[in-house]
Amino acid sequence: MDLTRDFQEFHNEIYDVTQNLALILYNLDTIVEKILAYIDKKDCRKTILQILPGLFRDAQKDIYQAFTDKLLPKLVDILNEKDIEVMGDVFKCLAYGLKYLYDQIKLNFENFYSLYTIRFFSSQNKHIQRFTSESLSYVLRKLKNSEIDGAIKIVMQPLLAEDSDSLLVKHIPKLLFYSIKNHQETYTSKSLNVIECVLRFVLNNQLNDAVYESILNFINEILMHTHKKTAETPQDKFQEKINVTKLNVLEHFVNTFIHWLNNLENIQENAYKLELLSKICVNLVIFRRGIKFSIILSSQ
Repeated sequence: MDLTRDFQEFHNEIYDVTQNLALILYNLDTIVEKILAYIDKKDCRKTILQILPGLFRDAQKDIYQAFTDKLLPKLVDILNEKDIEVMGDVFKCLAYGLKYLYDQIKLNFENFYSLYTIRFFSSQNKHIQRFTSESLSYVLRKLKNSEIDGAIKIVMQPLLAEDSDSLLVKHIPKLLFYSIKNHQETYTSKSLNVIECVLRFVLNNQLNDAVYESILNFINEILMHTHKKTAETPQDKFQEKINVTKLNVLEHFVNTFIHWLNNLENIQENAYKLELLSKICVNLVIFRRGIKFSIILSSQ
C-alpha cells in the first residue's frame, strides 16, 4: 500500500468512480486525466504505473484512443527521463497495453506503427530500442498468415522514402527478425511466410539503399541466430511440428528469391536485386561450410 500523500490524494479522487467496471468505463476520461496529473508526481509515480496494466485489462478497446493520444506520449516522456527505478514499470505498462489492446492495434496498425516507431525508434537507449522491436514483433507474431503480407508492407514502407531515417535501417530488420525468432536457435511456424512477404516487398519495389541495407541486416540477424553445430541436426517429430528447421529458413529465403528473379523480364533493371542475392548466397555458403564469416553490409 502506497502511503505517500500524493497517492492518497489520487486514491481519494478516483475512489468513487472505480468501484465497478461500469463506473470505470463511464468515467474513463476522468480517470485518465487524474492518472496523467498524478503520474508527474514522482512520489506516487511507481504505484500509478503498477496499476495501469489493470486499467488496460478492464477497459481494453474503450481506452485505446486515450492510450495512443495521451498515455503513450506520457510513458515515452517518462522513459526519456532515464529514471532507472521506474523504467521496468513503464516497459510493463507498454507490454500490457499491447496485449490488452491488440485487437484495436491490429485494426489501426498503420497509424499505430507510425506513432510507435516515431516515439521509440528515435531513442538512443539500447534497452528502449530492443523493447520497441520486441514489443512490436508481438503484434506481428499474433497475425494470421493471411494478414502478414499487409503488415509487412506497412512495416517496410518507410524505407522507400527519399529521406528515410537511418535508424529505421537498424531497427526494422530487428523487428522482422524478432517476429520469426523462436527459442534455442529455431524459428516460428510462420517464419517462411514472413520471409516470403519480405521478399515480395523487395521484388515489387524499386530498391534503394535503405531497403538494401535492411535486407542484409535481416539476413545477418538470421545467420547470427543459426548455429552450424545444430543447424543440420534432425529434430524429433514433436519439434518438427512446432519449429521450422534452421537452415530451412535461410534456404527458403534464397530459393524464393531465385525463383522470383527467374521470372523477371528485365534483369538489367534489377541488377541491384541480383547483387543483393549474390551476397546472401555467399554468406549462406560460407556459413554452411562452418567457416567464421563476416557479413558484408556495405552496398558499395
